Amino acid sequence: MTLLLIPGCRPSPLRGAPVPPTGTPMIQPGCDPARDLDLARWRRDYRVRGVTLDQLQASMALHRPTDEAGMKWDAVTTWDVRWTYPYVEQERVCQIGEPEVAVDISMQLPLWNPPREADPAQVEDWRRFIRALETHEEGHAQIAIAAACEVRHVLMDLPAQTHCDALELSADRVTQVVIYKYRGQEASYDSVTGHGETQGALLP
Repeated sequence: MTLLLIPGCRPSPLRGAPVPPTGTPMIQPGCDPARDLDLARWRRDYRVRGVTLDQLQASMALHRPTDEAGMKWDAVTTWDVRWTYPYVEQERVCQIGEPEVAVDISMQLPLWNPPREADPAQVEDWRRFIRALETHEEGHAQIAIAAACEVRHVLMDLPAQTHCDALELSADRVTQVVIYKYRGQEASYDSVTGHGETQGALLP
């Protein structure tokens, strides 16, 4: 019997301060993330300054983060799924053992510390905006977690083959199909929600 460890996928994204999950899940993961995944989350706030909402919008326009496509948004969530797995050669067949799947999620959101002279009504408008923005970004996080769960499932369900090289090629193919699928779901999610506007992530 031969046991080897095979890596897959890409390096992890930017890291910052850890944050707990927020918002309402947009999609249910197909596994127990706490038990089945190595899940890591980070949040990086960028500061905006001003007294009025117009000034805050202008400040955000100057400091907005950039997504992987080079587009600027009020908030950006990036994620990366990585996996390793053993394969076992026995009785002229090769099969995958228990995979280890990790997902790293990084959020960037605006942070405003209201000055004393700020209008309380506008402060509350800002807080509603941030809550909605966090909910939208949490949708991206849930898509990432669901992608990681499905990667785990397809690796565990991969049929044994006569050669480990062929099995590795099959694993690469099915996992990349999963990642492509969930990247497409992200695009649809942003399209349906107007990048969070329909969820309330819009300043008056």
